[in-house]
Amino acid sequence: MWGAIIGLASAAVSAYSSKKKSDAESNANAANAESMEEEKKFQEWRTATLLKKQQQYTNSVMAAQRTAFAKNGIRLDTGTSQQLAESTLAQAAEDASYIRMEGEFNAKRASSAGSLYSQQAKDAQTAGMISGGTTLLTGGWQFAQSMGWFS
Repeated sequence: MWGAIIGLASAAVSAYSSKKKSDAESNANAANAESMEEEKKFQEWRTATLLKKQQQYTNSVMAAQRTAFAKNGIRLDTGTSQQLAESTLAQAAEDASYIRMEGEFNAKRASSAGSLYSQQAKDAQTAGMISGGTTLLTGGWQFAQSMGWFS
């Protein structure tokens, strides 16, 4: 009889341990999910900042070009000066597009990782409950058999 009681107690401790392990895993995954949400926000902020800096740089290049042309008496609305300005603006638009695409990709990657960690946190809770429940049922069955209840 004592062996059966010890076996049942062992099953209870094992079930408790499974639950605690799943709680720890779930908490770690939840923390990772929060971290990925922060990473997503950072990537969005970074993208906006880079776009702003890129626009400021383009404005300064354009101003320097206009100043250089004006200093040399070159008209700004025709010929080479206009072509250079259009080329500068086209390159700036392409640069902005790359910055935006990279930022969106990084933000989506962080968001996807966060979603995965959130799901893993839920899965860990479920697995802990199933493992603990299975351990208790097995221990209870063994206890009942050792007591002769199902003979």
